[in-house]
Amino acid sequence: SESAIPTTAKTEPSSANDETIRQGLEEMRKHLSQMEWGLLTTLAKSTLEGRHLETEDINKAIGVSHKDASLQKSRRSVVIGRINRVFTQCTGRNGDQVVRTRDAEEKRRYNYRLDGETAGLLAELGDDRT
Repeated sequence: SESAIPTTAKTEPSSANDETIRQGLEEMRKHLSQMEWGLLTTLAKSTLEGRHLETEDINKAIGVSHKDASLQKSRRSVVIGRINRVFTQCTGRNGDQVVRTRDAEEKRRYNYRLDGETAGLLAELGDDRT
């Protein structure tokens, strides 16, 4: 069961400043599992390097790379949805932070990245979990 996640930001999503988001990310760290936080920091690093993660990378990070395709899809959806939901609750900022886009060359595949501003602030926090 999920613990109650307090909303730390009281500002409008469009006017949230870096400090509010930074505080929200610190709060997120308390509410995400080690696997979820690890995926989030991996996404931040790849985004800052100008790369994206492919579906296979996400599957490996969440421990379903050797599972049935339908289970992989379901688990990816649950984990990414939870990360986005916890982000919104902790920062008060709407919009998906883990962004999924179709691969330009292979339309049946997806690529994943993190919102750029969030990636930069997350990188400042590091990937150590307190």
